[in-house]
Amino acid sequence: MLITSILVLLLLGFALLCVAMHRNFSRVAAPSVYLSKQRLWLLRISGTGLNLIALFVCVFVWGVTRGLVYWFGSATMVVFTLVVILAYRPWLLRWLCR
Repeated sequence: MLITSILVLLLLGFALLCVAMHRNFSRVAAPSVYLSKQRLWLLRISGTGLNLIALFVCVFVWGVTRGLVYWFGSATMVVFTLVVILAYRPWLLRWLCR
């Protein structure tokens, strides 16, 4: 259960960071939605915050060395999944842009 929650936190965090880029936002969002400066910073801060929460949970539960290894391994898995989603099914992340 803990690993699943860490994966969900990382998935949401990295998805928010991906959508915070103009190029990815234009692929994911509807054409009528505009990426303002406030929304851009909100996406960046939220994504970074979720990733840091997942990092702190990993370090707190498994210690510094194992926690960092588990966090980087989980982050690698999540980022690969997001790359595939952004390449083939970007509309799956459209709910983040509303």
